Amino acid sequence: MEYVGILASLLLASCGVPAIIDAHKNGRCTMPKLFLLTWCAGEILGLIYVIYLQDIPLILNYGPNTLATIYLLHMSRRL
Repeated sequence: MEYVGILASLLLASCGVPAIIDAHKNGRCTMPKLFLLTWCAGEILGLIYVIYLQDIPLILNYGPNTLATIYLLHMSRRL
């Protein structure tokens, strides 16, 4: 069952990939900044919590998503 959790976390973590590709291709991210800030804050807080729990499947979700949202926030500053 843990493999199901790991697979689910990896799939959820990959959800930001299309936005990253689009931002990289266009040189900027056009998502609303409030959305990105809320998303990033949630990811950071979630990551802190799952690290505390030492829940590897969830760390595999929150870790890459945190990096993705930080990158998208950086690219949104280019508008």
